Amino acid sequence: MAIKLDGRLIKLFSALAGGRLLGSVAAFISNLLIARYFGADILGNLSFYLAISSIFSIFSAFGLPAVSTLFSARYNAVGANGLLRGFVQFSRKKIAIGSFWVVAIFAIYQMSTGTNGAVLTDFSIENIQLMLAFGMIVIGTSMVQFHGGVLVGLERQSEGVLPDSLLKPMVFLCLVSIATLLKFPMNALYLMTLFAIAVMLPALLTVYRVQKSYFMTISLKSSYKIKQNEIKQWKETAYPWVITSLVMDLFIELHIVIAGFIASPANLAILHIVFRFRMLAGFGVRSLYMLYLPKIIAHDKQNIGIKLRKDLNKMNQIAVAYALVVMLVFYLLGDILLGIFGESFKEGRNLLLIVSISILVRAVFGPAASLLSMRGHQKITALVMLLCLSLSAVIIIMLFSKYGLLVVACAYSGSNSLASLILWWRAKQLIQIDSSIFASFVKLKL
Repeated sequence: MAIKLDGRLIKLFSALAGGRLLGSVAAFISNLLIARYFGADILGNLSFYLAISSIFSIFSAFGLPAVSTLFSARYNAVGANGLLRGFVQFSRKKIAIGSFWVVAIFAIYQMSTGTNGAVLTDFSIENIQLMLAFGMIVIGTSMVQFHGGVLVGLERQSEGVLPDSLLKPMVFLCLVSIATLLKFPMNALYLMTLFAIAVMLPALLTVYRVQKSYFMTISLKSSYKIKQNEIKQWKETAYPWVITSLVMDLFIELHIVIAGFIASPANLAILHIVFRFRMLAGFGVRSLYMLYLPKIIAHDKQNIGIKLRKDLNKMNQIAVAYALVVMLVFYLLGDILLGIFGESFKEGRNLLLIVSISILVRAVFGPAASLLSMRGHQKITALVMLLCLSLSAVIIIMLFSKYGLLVVACAYSGSNSLASLILWWRAKQLIQIDSSIFASFVKLKL
């Protein structure tokens, strides 16, 4: 079946995928500079606090970034400017409140317990600086992801994606490079402050771009008021995505943490690099989904089933073709790519092939999770991902001593693929949409 490609979409896809790739390279170079010039211990401490802030930012945002594209695309498709503005204002308030509470919890913990279990009796400058940096990262991450999602829903994908995926890592790389050139004595706290600056810049940029959008500047009737049932829908749709985002967005990190309790540091390093390549490869499919999903959501809202099916088929065909190319590249060049990090990393070639299978499986079964959310069945995604993660953790703990890193890779790829299969099956049952590429071979009824 021939695939007709839209020139504009090709340019957008190239820009988004290229931006994510450059951002990932910038993040890699930043880590390399920190490790070489400031020490592995500092990099480890920084990674620890950044991991905590990533988890806290998911809780502080109440799942709203995950549904921002859904509601903005839906309201924009029917010209519901009042609802779109109300959704943005409601979300900003919730994120601000959530960020305050998670930072307060972190502050209480940080002020009450020292690194050796000693009780702190004063508000040291270091602790205050740490809390400020932590707070900036939490609220900045939540804001840039939410407003970026809104811009994607408005089909302004470059404005929504590139600030977080490209601008943030590039700014951090520039700041780290300057500190390196000036030979400034750095520690994890100073680097965390630099990262907070790098997070806040794209956050402020996306907030500004949304604030200048048409729906935020037009005048509404003085009597206009958001109905409570709309607010209830926002909450019911967003809140389950807290667990879903935690499990899906940090699925790789959670596997590394599980393996970290039982694997040697050397083996964990190999696994870490393998997963980094998996994440880089996955950016292509994610960028493709960002291009097509706003159109698919709009078609669903307007009850244009034929256009929805055509766009979904085209997206799946491109995604599967991309995934096959990724698998081929890893098969032919896996040793060379991993060897850049050292001879011992070449042992991860088979692991790389195994974890990349999940990209192909997800491309085959399509964006079932997004389609379920589009119809209000987002709780299913959260439950399925949580159960699959639990199954993966049990398998790793039981079989790691016998099979080593191989079981981690198989458990990750198997649980991820199982989740894609279950969600595809549930989407067919509940919303009567076949999200897989198999539907491409069924003739559309006009």
